[in-house]
Amino acid sequence: MNKVTVVILTHNDEATLIKTIESTQSLSLVKRIIIDDHSTDTTPSIAKKYHIPCITLGLDNDFAAHRNRALSKAPTDWVLFLDSDEMLTPELCRAIAELPPDPDASAYRMRRVDTFWKTTIAHGEVGTVWVTRLVNKKRGKFVRPVHEVWENEGTIESLTGKLRHYPHPTVAEFLEHVNRYSSIEANYRARTGRAGDIVDVVVTPVAKFIYTYVIRQGFRDGPAGFVYSFMMSFHSFLVRAKLYQHTDTTPLW
Repeated sequence: MNKVTVVILTHNDEATLIKTIESTQSLSLVKRIIIDDHSTDTTPSIAKKYHIPCITLGLDNDFAAHRNRALSKAPTDWVLFLDSDEMLTPELCRAIAELPPDPDASAYRMRRVDTFWKTTIAHGEVGTVWVTRLVNKKRGKFVRPVHEVWENEGTIESLTGKLRHYPHPTVAEFLEHVNRYSSIEANYRARTGRAGDIVDVVVTPVAKFIYTYVIRQGFRDGPAGFVYSFMMSFHSFLVRAKLYQHTDTTPLW
């Protein structure tokens, strides 16, 4: 693939942004663009250091719309999305570089591997996650305001290699993300006609923890695996509790 733009989505991730940028340097690219959600750290300075245009676009609690707006800034049809806490492995770079100039697929997905508390999370909910990040902007769009997915007019194929992900460096940030994402998800469910159910509030988070920590063997990832399973179950609880509390006149945040 000889014509691709890398779009890096940022929000106060100066600690990982440099590694994200440098992980793309072996690719032959048309351009790199940083789409920044009003960062207050050194993100603009880092972009300037690497001679990368930094465009400020507010997230506005809609990740799909944010990605779709970013698509419009890319000068090429093919766009590779990276969050600023994600890095391409050399194997994944080679897989992208070896794609034909005009692939038949409308998008490509890649295996994402999370590292949390210096532990590679190999089990539980995120043990086998695939994300669609290399897309043809003329053949589809992103949908859903959170946990967004690519809706396309053709096939989505898989790439070899891994996308390294370093989210939630602290428990406080993990809690902040869980609270924010659960509000967006609950609001989305309310807008699409979903109703809250108190049984769902009580039962589903517990069942999810048992499923991810025991059945999907999150316990094998040690303390990090327990925290991850607990936080994902807490996210499930918050979504359902906020939806249950929701009314037409009461905002969720």
